[in-house]
Amino acid sequence: MLNPDLTAYDYISVSSLFYELEPQEIETRLHHLSELFEVTHRLHSLVRNLSLGETIKFEIIASIIHKPRVLFLDEPTIGLDFSSQSTIVSLLKQYHEEENVTILLTSHYAKDIQTLSKELLVIEKGKELYYDDINNLNSHPNRKVNSYLQTLNEELARYA
Repeated sequence: MLNPDLTAYDYISVSSLFYELEPQEIETRLHHLSELFEVTHRLHSLVRNLSLGETIKFEIIASIIHKPRVLFLDEPTIGLDFSSQSTIVSLLKQYHEEENVTILLTSHYAKDIQTLSKELLVIEKGKELYYDDINNLNSHPNRKVNSYLQTLNEELARYA
């Protein structure tokens, strides 16, 4: 969570020090990522004055500035309007393609899952119900999984 009393730039610059990045590398990466996420114009704004979508974009930037090989995202678009959800997902997909980073995502939004996932893992009460290529959703033999996946497929079809 970003500190509301800092500018986005200051927060990301300070948090980048934990990753032992050189100041010039921080500047270069921050410039690139703020352009990619279309928030360059908000870098020097206090976090408290950012919209929810802008805050989430800066949270993602803070989590990827050090180029992790694996990125864990827990409901990255929750609470956003449809347009902002779509933008965040599109930017994450673009980042994934540019940096070849693995993204592990939890989401209740089928559109996020469909756009960002090649594989799908469904867990209920700590037990694996389904793990396979997202394109194989319809061929699972477990009735409970099929019921869940049918609901997911119906939601995915609405966005297709």
